[in-house]
Amino acid sequence: MMQPRFEPTGLFDVRYAAFLETVAHLRERLHGYCARMTGSALDGEDVMQETLFEIYRKIEKIDDPSALRLWLFRTAHNRCIDFLRNRQTRQRAEANFVVDEIVPPAEPAGQGTDRAIERLVIHLPPKERACILLKDVFDHSLEEIADLVGSTVGGVKAALSRGRAKLAALPSLPAGRSGPSPDPRFQDC
Repeated sequence: MMQPRFEPTGLFDVRYAAFLETVAHLRERLHGYCARMTGSALDGEDVMQETLFEIYRKIEKIDDPSALRLWLFRTAHNRCIDFLRNRQTRQRAEANFVVDEIVPPAEPAGQGTDRAIERLVIHLPPKERACILLKDVFDHSLEEIADLVGSTVGGVKAALSRGRAKLAALPSLPAGRSGPSPDPRFQDC
């Protein structure tokens, strides 16, 4: 017996098809961005899943399927910022109750100097981190970055300048040691 072939007929079907196609095309990049923003592949996966769920729930609000890519990255950026704020609040609250020195969990070593950017950007404030990742790793335009982070092109340029200056001032790791890598799957991101 032949299965009926799905063909988009209504506006919702077109939106749903655009969502699936966009997610299939951008999933790795979106996860890479979230993982680098949060500093962890697992946290990045959680944030990405929250983003996809949020967009899917609001799929009927999409008038222009071509705007879906930007909407996904903007929502992911906002979820990452929320995640980082919540983590900072939780860490401050936990620090008030800890008597002994906090020992951060060790992350697996990266696979060489090509993963240095993850080690470096984790030291930056969220806006500077986002601007550097979006420009230097994901090659977004200044206008796209400004839209994603809710800033102006001038604000993005300033954040890039500040972030790059801070990265240049960071001490390097001792020889033979590399920084943490959110996930080896992102070597080509």
